Amino acid sequence: MTGIPRLRLSQLLRLAYSDLWRERWIGVAAACVVAATLGPLWTLLGLQRGAIDAVIDRMERDPRMLLVDSEGAAADALAPAWFEEVARWPQVSFVTPKTRDIANAVTLYRPGGTRPVDVTLVPSGVGDPVLGRAEPPTGAAVVLTQAAAQALGAGIGDSLLMQLTRELDGRREAVAVPLRLQSVLPADADGTKSARASLGLLLAILDWRDGVAEPQWSSLDVAPAQPRSYKRFRAYAKSIHVVGALVERLQAQGLAVRWQSAEIASALGMQRNLRAIFALIAVVGIVGAAVSLAALQVANINRKRREFALLKLLGHGRSWLMSIPVMQAGTIALVGAALAYGLYAVARIAIGAWYGQHLLAGGAVVRLSSVDLLGGVLGASIVSGLPALWAGWRMSRLEAADELRDI
Repeated sequence: MTGIPRLRLSQLLRLAYSDLWRERWIGVAAACVVAATLGPLWTLLGLQRGAIDAVIDRMERDPRMLLVDSEGAAADALAPAWFEEVARWPQVSFVTPKTRDIANAVTLYRPGGTRPVDVTLVPSGVGDPVLGRAEPPTGAAVVLTQAAAQALGAGIGDSLLMQLTRELDGRREAVAVPLRLQSVLPADADGTKSARASLGLLLAILDWRDGVAEPQWSSLDVAPAQPRSYKRFRAYAKSIHVVGALVERLQAQGLAVRWQSAEIASALGMQRNLRAIFALIAVVGIVGAAVSLAALQVANINRKRREFALLKLLGHGRSWLMSIPVMQAGTIALVGAALAYGLYAVARIAIGAWYGQHLLAGGAVVRLSSVDLLGGVLGASIVSGLPALWAGWRMSRLEAADELRDI
């Protein structure tokens, strides 16, 4: 409309913020409502992210938490087809047979090194989470735990000898099998004196000690001529969240298993409970803040009906009239978020100082990401802005003549 003055952006900003400054204590009260809601929510969410989720993540990376181990011998023999089927289950990341104990206990020594060391051989292969980034052993290669490597004084690439003995036809026989140390596991992967080896190596040891075959120690990865069956197994779940489902499937087949049921149930239960508490507090807090801000802003804007009517009479459009309370509400939300972050920072330091050594050694007990912080600011802006937008829309529909009739 020609001749009708239009409020420039700079004038709009000056008008909105001068009015906000004039009634700054009302704005401070509204910002405190935002801070009192957002600060505790950030603290509780940070506790979940820092303490609970960190514990869950640590357990996810710990193969011992993912292990489902057979307890005793299975009533029916487990054929290779059974292991192939289990390996395809969605809950399983790795599964391998376990040979009889006669094949597991061996003596290793390093030529020219220290005294022999008794170790336990554990079958391994592609996908074994205990190996981490190490290549799976094949043939005559082994992966030692750090405890076993230190006892042998051996390093990666060293040659080792595996001493085997047996009683056959009343004669005591012995053989020294050359091995190669392929890798050494970190100390936290396995604290025992053990070695990961290919299943072919353990089967060859079993055959030799049983006297049923004279293995070709240089070709241990060749498939056995006769089909094998096993009584025990070792499986790893893909996540601690599916360990229970994997255990149920195995128990449904009549298999007895061992797993870290108490630790997993405790951690997952704590995570679920904290999420439920956070959701409940978030709903109550957000609803309460929304009602408080809506009542405060609507009442404040209703007191300015004549001012809005005058602006409308001067020719300012609906969008400009609605922008004034929305801009003020956005400023209040930002100030409230800044105050809330201050409360969160104080709570984070206090909780870390009081409980950090007990809850989570070496990590932050309360931790938020930039996405969490931005999400809180956005949520505060929405909760504060929506009632302001509605109130501004009501003011933009005023009849200027009716409001200014008594002037």
